[in-house]
Amino acid sequence: MDGEHHDTYAWLFVILLLIGGAGAYLGVSPMGDQASNTNTVTAENTQDNKGDGKGGLSWKSLFPKGSFEKGKRVIMLDEVSVRRSPGGSILGEQDKRERATIIEGPVSAFGSQWWNLDFKNAPDGWVNQESISAFVFFYMLLNIIPILYGNIIWLGVVLSLLFTLMLLWIFIKNKALQKSLKERKSVRYTIEEQKNIAKMEATPVVNKKWVHVQSLMESQNNNDWRQAIIESDIMLDEMLTKIGYAGQSIGEKLKNVEESDFFTLNDAWEAHKVRNRIAHKGSDFVISHSEAMRVIGLYENVFREFYYV
Repeated sequence: MDGEHHDTYAWLFVILLLIGGAGAYLGVSPMGDQASNTNTVTAENTQDNKGDGKGGLSWKSLFPKGSFEKGKRVIMLDEVSVRRSPGGSILGEQDKRERATIIEGPVSAFGSQWWNLDFKNAPDGWVNQESISAFVFFYMLLNIIPILYGNIIWLGVVLSLLFTLMLLWIFIKNKALQKSLKERKSVRYTIEEQKNIAKMEATPVVNKKWVHVQSLMESQNNNDWRQAIIESDIMLDEMLTKIGYAGQSIGEKLKNVEESDFFTLNDAWEAHKVRNRIAHKGSDFVISHSEAMRVIGLYENVFREFYYV
């Protein structure tokens, strides 16, 4: 039953629309002759062969026009020509669905009725009654899709641009991430390769620089102990570079280290910080032999992990 009611309402609406259009076309006024006495008239469907150059019956003839009077809001049923006087020279054009306020009229000219309209944007002037309707809300409702499209088209352009920029940003970040992962994988492979090669060697690794460091630690001179730490730090820098860690300093290289690949990373940091204090204070930095041995032991832990000594 609901479907039958809906069909009935739909046909009733079509019939009323056709009756309204026919009434407008035939010039039937619900106000009768009284409308002309109050300066209110019912829109008539008139041919404008001479006035607007758009003669003949069109769909505008079927759309109800309503009644017009001074101060009433109207809407353009199509793109219209705005004239200096009723049927006179053209001042410009106003778009379909533009709204305006009646400020004067009607005036008969060239077999048509003309109304002087005030638009939001110029030009203002006289418009053929055939091209306007007082059913502003109803006409806007029928044109809701193109109206919404016109309002959101720029929003769609902006959103599309933002979406494109977002995709570009994601692409760039993904490329950078892939590069970083590739570099880490390469460094990890180098570390494992270094360890495996050292494991497969039959003879123990002999590093002459490390032998020199050990000889310095056998000295009774405090300056030799500090020098041993500095020499060990130089060896640490060379080892990190050989493995593949990039950076301008040991600190930068250690920051690029993955803890899972470098089990003695904390030992490397602690030993390097002692070396920095020695470099900054020089001979003013006093270190005991036991403390120097402890620091050298930290370096040795790092070197043995990578079979550097």
